[in-house]
Amino acid sequence: MSRMARFGFQIRYGRYANDHVVDLPRAEDARQEASQMCCDMIRDILAALETNPEWRLEVSDESGKPLYLFRFTAESFKHLDQQRAQSRA
Repeated sequence: MSRMARFGFQIRYGRYANDHVVDLPRAEDARQEASQMCCDMIRDILAALETNPEWRLEVSDESGKPLYLFRFTAESFKHLDQQRAQSRA
């Protein structure tokens, strides 16, 4: 039986932080697990991106070396419309 590797999953969202460790056979399995986590959580975080515009999920190996980063951001371009209106005035 092959040895399972430990992968750290760190979720950061505004003041919220959640870290946990998952034992998986390969780094590719950790990427797939992180992808599924993102799919499962996206509905919950979309509405809240207005107040905290960035959400991150970082996957690292046993030594803490980052392997994958999933990041969602929400940006508003209203300020560009306001700048355009001011420059025309």
